[in-house]
Amino acid sequence: MKIILATYNYYPYAWGGSEVYVHGLAKFLQQQGQEVLVIAAIDLVRQPPANPLFTYQDEHLQVCEYVYEGVNVLGAMLTNETTEEVYSRYNTSHVSSWQLIMQKHHFFTFSVAAFHYNGYTTLISTAFVEALQTEQKRKNFEPTRVLASYHTPISCPNGKLLHFKKQACRVKPSPQLCTACFLNDKKNVPNSLASAAGLLLPALKHKKLHIALRVKHLIKSSLQSFQQLDNQVHQWLVMSDYIREVIVLAGVNPNKVALLRHGIHADFLGFQRPQTILEIQEQPTIFVYVGRFELIKGFHTLLQTWQSLPIVPEKRQLHIIGNMQSDIPLIEALLIKVKERPDVLFLGKKDSKEIRTILQGAACMIIPSEWVEIGPLVLHEAIACGANVLVSAIGGTAELAQFYGKGCQTFEMGNQEDLRTKIINFHYQSIAHHVQSQTKHYEHVLALYHLN
Repeated sequence: MKIILATYNYYPYAWGGSEVYVHGLAKFLQQQGQEVLVIAAIDLVRQPPANPLFTYQDEHLQVCEYVYEGVNVLGAMLTNETTEEVYSRYNTSHVSSWQLIMQKHHFFTFSVAAFHYNGYTTLISTAFVEALQTEQKRKNFEPTRVLASYHTPISCPNGKLLHFKKQACRVKPSPQLCTACFLNDKKNVPNSLASAAGLLLPALKHKKLHIALRVKHLIKSSLQSFQQLDNQVHQWLVMSDYIREVIVLAGVNPNKVALLRHGIHADFLGFQRPQTILEIQEQPTIFVYVGRFELIKGFHTLLQTWQSLPIVPEKRQLHIIGNMQSDIPLIEALLIKVKERPDVLFLGKKDSKEIRTILQGAACMIIPSEWVEIGPLVLHEAIACGANVLVSAIGGTAELAQFYGKGCQTFEMGNQEDLRTKIINFHYQSIAHHVQSQTKHYEHVLALYHLN
């Protein structure tokens, strides 16, 4: 069976939750005898793969195929991308470009059984599936079964699923409401004024107009884009009950939605937590952060909070795993200050086995996200390693904290004083929760590929 996994980015050019998930799925499917092709964005100008297997370029798309750990990857980039396309995530010209690629590439010689959205952008768009289904029909093949995993807030024009920056969104989306929320978040327009603008602004679409005058049209295009995506999708995969609620409010048929919580790699399973610093009272309590140095990840809030704590490295420490650089001025300034503290240790990037070892010796993982996490994989990994978690009380992190229970605490999103109090008063709880394996999760996904 031929299966396409489409995602935002891929190894070796990107590192994150989506890459971990899709690469694990690709390797699992190959082990099951399936033929897999990954499609992901790549900067072919700055990072062209050496010795490509296939290349294509026209005025809209540039494509280059390479292999990563036995997985064939079609790295692609858009030649040009307009503001309109960023919101609508569609360009009709891309349909014909993808068709030409499919007519030249050997993977599409035979029927493609399943296409799996693990990202949704102007590149990874409905134009690709439109081209694919057209080619399937032209060759008298059965239509490809289309699935979509909700890994990031693709139904939200603002990309955060935050209702006026304060709480997880639980309202039916509309151009008026989403425009108001967008203006409040992106332009810091006060709630009442933003709500009035969302109601009164016309949906102007002329491309020469300033984006501020086109904002309602662009928001409307984004909402319509999600509906177009849903029209293609036969099966939605979500990681939390909250996201099921979100996409049903956005118009998805509840019967199309399957809840599949994350599974974790075998590297994190089957290990007994060793005698560690947690059982030796005179040793420091280790808190761990794993992730990107970004505002939506709440990394700045974590650093600002830690800066307010007394410096007592013999009592507690913060160990940080991730890329050591950030292009965000606020975070860069905080990093300079925090690096001077003896109670903060920057570990850089680590592979899964190294992260497992670190988590097995840690007391607590902190996930301070300031957007709606769908169901972060690292939280499951921490629990499997016996670490406690301290997470933002919103979206998938809050739901998983409730799901696992013991050893899980929440704090108000963005509230430094609440986070500070929870850190100071932290006491490790010994836990032994059952965490689902990655293989088990992928077995459920494969079963959904086979449905008619």
